[in-house]
Amino acid sequence: MIFFFDFPPGTGKTTVARKIGQVFYDMGILGTAEVVECSSSDLVGQYVGQTGPKTKELFEKALGKVLFIDEAYRLAEGHFAQEAIDELVGLLTHANFKSKLIVILAGYEQDMNRLLSVNTGLSSRFPDQVVFSNMGAEHCIIVLKTELQKEGVSVVGFDDTSSTVYIDIKELIRDIAELKDWGNARDMVTLSKEMIGCALRSSNSSAGGALEISGKEAVDVVKKMLQDRQRRTNITSNNRRRDRMLNLPQQSSTPTPPTPPATGTAENTATAQPPPPPPPPTPPATQKPPRMPAPQLQSPPRSRGQNAARGPRGRNQNNGNGTARTRDGPDNSGAARQPPANAQPPQSSAPSIQPSPHVRDPGVSDGLWRQMEAAKRIAAEIEQDATNNIKRLAREVAERRKKEDAEKKRIQDLQRAEAQARDAELQRQQEEARLKEVAERAAREKAAAELRARQEAERQRKEQEAREEAQARDAAHRAELRRQREEAWRKELAERAAREKAAAELRARQEAERQRKEREARAEAQAREAAHRAELRRQQEEARRKALAERAAREKAAAELRARQEAERQRKEREARAQQKLRELGVCPHCWHWLI
Repeated sequence: MIFFFDFPPGTGKTTVARKIGQVFYDMGILGTAEVVECSSSDLVGQYVGQTGPKTKELFEKALGKVLFIDEAYRLAEGHFAQEAIDELVGLLTHANFKSKLIVILAGYEQDMNRLLSVNTGLSSRFPDQVVFSNMGAEHCIIVLKTELQKEGVSVVGFDDTSSTVYIDIKELIRDIAELKDWGNARDMVTLSKEMIGCALRSSNSSAGGALEISGKEAVDVVKKMLQDRQRRTNITSNNRRRDRMLNLPQQSSTPTPPTPPATGTAENTATAQPPPPPPPPTPPATQKPPRMPAPQLQSPPRSRGQNAARGPRGRNQNNGNGTARTRDGPDNSGAARQPPANAQPPQSSAPSIQPSPHVRDPGVSDGLWRQMEAAKRIAAEIEQDATNNIKRLAREVAERRKKEDAEKKRIQDLQRAEAQARDAELQRQQEEARLKEVAERAAREKAAAELRARQEAERQRKEQEAREEAQARDAAHRAELRRQREEAWRKELAERAAREKAAAELRARQEAERQRKEREARAEAQAREAAHRAELRRQQEEARRKALAERAAREKAAAELRARQEAERQRKEREARAQQKLRELGVCPHCWHWLI
């Protein structure tokens, strides 16, 4: 059998799963009442191909038992979660596992619905759906009382359903239950722990060991939980409602095309330096093309201001026919040159430059003039190519920017559509929640009115009974108090005498025990000291004998070494004398040949 649990937190899903296992075990359907609890991490592997065997191994472990998969909605997340869901769907109808175990998937309602949408066959394999609802305030109070009774803690006025403490705690629990992070019985256990801690810290505990807190302290504990949850819910809700920004890849900006080399059209009659030859397409900005050698002209020396081209900051400009025009006045030659009537200022960075048709200056050779004209044409071609490249790059940049704008617009449209869909869904959910809250509030108000009416009638009846009983109890209570005071006084005298006698006996026993322990300690210390001194003497004697033995061994070894050295010396002396005699006889001492 297969069950599907939709539950809020703290409603006892695990307890219900265990009870289901026990019921089916009592019916004889299962071989044991054991519940195998796991989560999605026990099913999903860490690499490809590991998820299937892990899921199957878990099913084999749960044969004849209850397999309880808590927070099963996490199977819809992760890289290998889909593999786990497919394997789960296949194993549920497999002959080795079908009708041989009970599988329970548990999780929150919305997340479990999302899990069912991942695989179409998963929903049909879980026909039995068990929906857990939030616990009511009365049920929560029963859980709270049970937890307090386990620890022997009582709340003043909490057992009376018509008391102010009971009503306040009940209303506060209802307020907590309206928050999104309501934990049902789990929050009641937390409340009981806080109240138990408050009872332990309080001074109202009786001498018999029972713990007790006042109704105001209990209400303050519940109020503190409500305030903490409201503050935490506000932070959490803002974070949850905040839409995550879609991280889209941003296209990098188009690089700026390289600046073409600058060309000029000014002519210099003194030094004619032609522009560089045309470089290949898209030359790097740092690469300088080779320059042609400039021919040297033999011309008379010029004075300041005569035919001197000073570049951008110079004052002389070429008029186009080889004559330099100065703003400083006449040159030093004495003949003031007048510019021709048709002289025009030079045009720089023109898209097309034609060779100058004007007459060249005197002294310029034909070869040099042709070379200058060729250089002008090359410069014009280079400038035209650079202009064309700039235009082409500008067109490419414009097309690329247009594509980027279109892509950004499409992404913005998608984001806007998704935001509208999310807003519509959020509005629908908010409207449903509002209608549900209105209906629940009306029901709560009606029930509260009925409860207040019943409580008021019950209160009046109890007050009447209390007044009648109080008169009868008052006289008996006073007589009982007098009797109890007299009895307590006599009992206190007897207990005081017994305590004094017991204390005297205890002091005598303690003194005797102390003296005995002191004697034993002194005897033991003396024995340890004697044993220690004997051990020290033994170790010293053993060290002395060992040192003597080592010294004798060293002296013996030195004597043996000296004897061997002396014997070796004598042997070598005898051998030397024998060799000397053999040499005197004319015989080689090594080969025993006659030397003569």
